[in-house]
Amino acid sequence: MDRSSLHEIVDSLPESELRTAGRFLAFLLSESDPAPLTEEELAGVQEAIESLDRGDYVTHEEVGDRLGRWIAK
Repeated sequence: MDRSSLHEIVDSLPESELRTAGRFLAFLLSESDPAPLTEEELAGVQEAIESLDRGDYVTHEEVGDRLGRWIAK
């Protein structure tokens, strides 16, 4: 698809969908150039990696079991 085809699609959108289309296109742009992580975010990532390395996590199955018990209360 080229820019001309994309412009035709945008031009044919109903007015009510323009905001959604604009937000989606802005999202695509933001994903191509992500903002760098802050020191606090990097520390959080490192902490999460260390937790995983220690085996300190809950499996998907365990979450389902816990959620089922919590809902049943």
